[in-house]
Amino acid sequence: MKSIGSAQSVFALVIGINKYEIHDTLEGAVADADAFARFLVEGLGVDNDHVMNLRDEAAKKADIVSAFESLKSNAKIQSGDAIIIYFSGHGARTPVPTEWTDWESNESQIEMICPVDIGSTPGEDGIEIGGIPDRMVGIWLNELSKEKGNNIALIMDCCHSASATRDPNCTGLVPRQILNPPAIIVKDWHVSSQSRGAAVAPGFGGQNQESHVLLAACGREELAWENPKTQRGLFTTALLEALSESDLCDLTYNTLFRKIHIPVGPPQTPHCYGRHIGRRLFNGHATGADPSFVFGYKRDDGTIILDAGGAHGVQLSSRYSLYRNNVGSSLSNPHLGFLVVHSITPNTSILVPTKDSPSFEIPSKFCARDARNNPYRTIVVYCKDQSKLEAVLLKTLERANIRSLEATGIVFVDNVKSADLSISFEDNEVVFYRKESTETAFIAPRIRRTIPVDDSEGVFRVLRASANFNAHLNTTSTSAHPISDNMVTMEFQKLDGKWSDEYKWVVTPTGPNLIANEQVDMVVDSNVIFGVTIHNHTDSPLYPYLFYFDGSDFGIQVWYVPPVGIGGGRNLDAPLSPNAKFPIGYGDGGALPWAFHLPNGENKDIGFLKLYVTDSPSDFANISQGSPFDDADARQLEYPIASAMIPSNIFSTKTVTILQRREGTPPPILKTEPPNPHASGSHSRITIFVILVGFLLYPTFTALSLLCFCFCFYGHVS
Repeated sequence: MKSIGSAQSVFALVIGINKYEIHDTLEGAVADADAFARFLVEGLGVDNDHVMNLRDEAAKKADIVSAFESLKSNAKIQSGDAIIIYFSGHGARTPVPTEWTDWESNESQIEMICPVDIGSTPGEDGIEIGGIPDRMVGIWLNELSKEKGNNIALIMDCCHSASATRDPNCTGLVPRQILNPPAIIVKDWHVSSQSRGAAVAPGFGGQNQESHVLLAACGREELAWENPKTQRGLFTTALLEALSESDLCDLTYNTLFRKIHIPVGPPQTPHCYGRHIGRRLFNGHATGADPSFVFGYKRDDGTIILDAGGAHGVQLSSRYSLYRNNVGSSLSNPHLGFLVVHSITPNTSILVPTKDSPSFEIPSKFCARDARNNPYRTIVVYCKDQSKLEAVLLKTLERANIRSLEATGIVFVDNVKSADLSISFEDNEVVFYRKESTETAFIAPRIRRTIPVDDSEGVFRVLRASANFNAHLNTTSTSAHPISDNMVTMEFQKLDGKWSDEYKWVVTPTGPNLIANEQVDMVVDSNVIFGVTIHNHTDSPLYPYLFYFDGSDFGIQVWYVPPVGIGGGRNLDAPLSPNAKFPIGYGDGGALPWAFHLPNGENKDIGFLKLYVTDSPSDFANISQGSPFDDADARQLEYPIASAMIPSNIFSTKTVTILQRREGTPPPILKTEPPNPHASGSHSRITIFVILVGFLLYPTFTALSLLCFCFCFYGHVS
């Protein structure tokens, strides 16, 4: 194990509880906490005085609250320093308090960590001490992030579920959970927080949070187990083993989770949540995951699975280079060998060894990227001064040892109407124009931002981003059994913010669904925020992935993605339950609200919401991209997406065009519902029948009626 180079800027709070005052004791939680603290000091090289330790009787609820607060006030911790919070002990679930009327959730339960004195009644009032709810932990982390930065890791080796009491396979394992914990008391939900302009996502189950990365021992419907024989928890044991076998300098959170191995037995699938799971471990400064990598794993029967398929542009016979992690190829992450795509599903592919490449040992879990001679997507370009543009682009190709423009997928045409992107030169700037279409006719074809003519890499970057943008935006269902449009629906609504009775700023949807015929007509107000509600009308749990495609600069941003798991065929929690809804931008979905703005001088803009839906976790890491007009594409590296575990048989997409305009700008001409040919045909037959009968009975009256109708109809149309 090679340690990280910034251990002096790492701080930790480590909590372990075995001997609960009221509830069942555990045997391995304290040992796990001791082992993790030892890893920090001896493995990472963290100073002893940078680690706060709470064990058993020292981990009362008041002690834990005080320890959280001390992290925020600790003057030694500078903004951006790594903060690690580890908890090992009992967890529990309890009904959402009726007083939480501001809390939108697709479940009726909240999660909590259990301090040593949970259930005791120390005061004269006889009120039991409750657990620490996820909402409170989320607020603490949000406030801590505001003070010290978002380089925070929360590691929880406790249960999220109270659905079982013992291992059904009778292995003797013991769950770390408390059944029927005390209800949340008033002082636990009268919590004030003004650290963010929207409701804080729940601390344990909230996905995609900005404030921290969560490493959880199990899913919400599973238990975290400990082994009485070893007196250790399964998750912490597997986590420390993976850490000890890894080069921590090049390890990202999502790669770490792929290395974790929980023994076969009771269902326990560790989950990794958070906006920054692509960062290097405990390091918010170093470059993180390379988004061109895709995860894969080898099954017990030897089948090699790549977590990308037809939906991601994988093609039969494509060659993939294999690596051990996803931090780019280097001396610490060398190329291992090649495999070729043998078969494809919408979300996964099967790889096999190539006939012309040397054999090599294939890791049980690996990262791979396309190794074709031309991995670029094709983009058709028109430029009146083609020779000048070719000269600009060839400068970049020479530095990258690329043979020709054709090798990068750039194809020139002589007709502007046939091009995906048109380019011209104005003074010392390269100007880009969108392809004409019904939707882009709403805005000017010229893209606002330009690239200096001497920035050949910038011009090439825009062409590549445009190709990716168009390819992903136009992707449709690739499954033989897609989900029908009416089985998964989406609402896009304004969010209304207000102060709750607990003096907390919360947001809830208000007004109608703004989507009409897959379009939104939006008068932009930067003070208005929006959220999305996805409805699942099927009997199957589903995994939604929501992106925003920015038509002004070809950026593709993540709005919501599910968590990452350990892979190897284990299931992850499905955010979208059967016949239920899932909130994005409000409630317990974990994603932030969305806002829109128009740059100065611009009166119109266009963007697209793209929803991917699968019936198993999938890998959409290669979709996200930052604006190619920016010098550094750091944003792209911080949005890796969850990896698929099981081949999926269902894949569906929805695209909503958001037409944005400034107040006073004429509205767009929106699409209308197409006529129903069956209905019109039926009506036509009925009309003809009525006219024939009319002629037989009242020929003169019917003729005059038809003349009047034709006069009125054509007069109205004209």
